[in-house]
Amino acid sequence: KEKITAQVSGVHLESRLPVTGYEIHMGRMGDERASQPVFQLTKRGPLVTDVSDGMKSSSGSIWGTYLHGVFDGEGFRHWWLNRLRRRRGLAELPAGQTPSLDGVYDRLAAAVRPHLNLQVIDDILRR
Repeated sequence: KEKITAQVSGVHLESRLPVTGYEIHMGRMGDERASQPVFQLTKRGPLVTDVSDGMKSSSGSIWGTYLHGVFDGEGFRHWWLNRLRRRRGLAELPAGQTPSLDGVYDRLAAAVRPHLNLQVIDDILRR
């Protein structure tokens, strides 16, 4: 019944790395008693909390969360990408070589821009 919108911080339970982001949702995710949580939230807005977040499969290869922006933090993103790389038999990325999100978005924009009529998009947005 109640919509939750809050800045949150906590820890990723498998890696023990700190995470930050924001929640924006209504309702609850599945049966929390049967879930394997992904994160433990320690702060919601200005309040200290102790709330589990997310659910994952028994293999850990499928998971979901209410935590938006979780990949913005380089430490967790680096750990997560290297976990995927290990599962695929690829070498890990050395520390400091995790792609920045700004760089990824810049490359995406450069690839898409030549195929868009930005003036039409701008006109639509100004209506």
